[in-house]
Amino acid sequence: MGWNMIFFLFISGAALILYAVYYFNALLDLKCWEPVKIKIQEFGVSTIDRPEVYVRASYYFPFVKYSYVVSGEEFYSSKVAIDKSVIEFRSREEAEHILNELVEVGLAYYSPKKPSDSVLMLTAEGWVGHLYGIFFSGVLVVFISVFFWAAT
Repeated sequence: MGWNMIFFLFISGAALILYAVYYFNALLDLKCWEPVKIKIQEFGVSTIDRPEVYVRASYYFPFVKYSYVVSGEEFYSSKVAIDKSVIEFRSREEAEHILNELVEVGLAYYSPKKPSDSVLMLTAEGWVGHLYGIFFSGVLVVFISVFFWAAT
């Protein structure tokens, strides 16, 4: 294996590690987000049809347009969750159930660093597993490149 390939593997692995660390840090930042009461403008369930292997599948998403006030300034948003896969449902009933819970709670979470960023569900559970996979893939690629470097 040539030096160019070893160098490419090392840089690729390092980039994967840095990517994962950056987004782990962003997830930790979510713990600092503050709750705020919201005023709901509009809400409902939207449907998206996606082709799958042999059938068309319908997915249902709760949507909520809302406003909130931070330090006397009013903001508008329609972001329900950071990770959209958390609010993607195969049945309308599930989406309506989550929607009703969100409307009943009447809270959003906003970033103190940038109050215009807000979500109704402060969860990113779908990200954590992916980030661990990316991080450990990067570590593996770096180790492989170091192994090949040592072998030459």
